Amino acid sequence: MRITAILLGLGSLLGCAASDTIEKRAARGDLEAQATLGSMYASGEGAPEDDEEAVRWFRMAADQGLARAQFHLACMYCGGTGVPKDGDEVRRWMRLAAEQGLAEAAEAGRRFSELLETAELQPGYWRRLPQAGSMTRI
Repeated sequence: MRITAILLGLGSLLGCAASDTIEKRAARGDLEAQATLGSMYASGEGAPEDDEEAVRWFRMAADQGLARAQFHLACMYCGGTGVPKDGDEVRRWMRLAAEQGLAEAAEAGRRFSELLETAELQPGYWRRLPQAGSMTRI
């Protein structure tokens, strides 16, 4: 998470935690900050690992149309990470992200549909989906 490392470095120089600064921006409605905070909670880098908090921040940005947040939220639903597994939600969020041109979402959505045709959702599948943005765990 390059951006996290940069923000953590800046936070150290300024004498504050990066998540505090990002959290303030996210709370003010900054979509990129919301998605970054979701990534930080999901990975445990720069914030305590907390899947439910990750989902909360991803959803805030996803509901407002940020494709990368929609993709990450779909991945959370696919793996049942912080939310119950839900194939309909996976398809919904992947479709919305893909409609905005996020290539990773289009590919992951296609692969997810193929998986549903051949097998049940299995734990760990979401880890094999293509990565979008700078997330390391999703």
